[in-house]
Amino acid sequence: MTETDHACKLLQAEIATLRLRLKEAEAALLTCSGHAEAGAADPPAKGFAILGESENIYRAVGESINYGVWVCAPDARNIYASPSFLRMVGLTQKECSDFGWGDMLHPDDAERTIAAWKQCVRTGGVWDIEHRFRGVDGQWHPVLA
Repeated sequence: MTETDHACKLLQAEIATLRLRLKEAEAALLTCSGHAEAGAADPPAKGFAILGESENIYRAVGESINYGVWVCAPDARNIYASPSFLRMVGLTQKECSDFGWGDMLHPDDAERTIAAWKQCVRTGGVWDIEHRFRGVDGQWHPVLA
């Protein structure tokens, strides 16, 4: 197993944990009736605390691996790319948000990657694809997305 494969497996496990924590946070927010029962924890506060903790963990994990993480809005626009990813490809967050990441794809991967991305956005499905990004070092870096 390569270092990249190992890092991806670790990140997938962490994402599964974060999804579970997110469900807990959503449940806490949904059960909020506008006021907490006497002596009970405040559901919105608990939910927001879990969300904040999850975001911090997610960012820390993403920023600790060479290829980082990125998050996109439902309209397909990138809203967050970790500093490690931006450094690897030499883009700013604004360039990445404006679909500049597409220009960094290997020519042999670009068409299928963009098609899979559009399908994911259209259906709200899972985007699971390996493709290569051109790094600032001139090398092609395989990235599992």
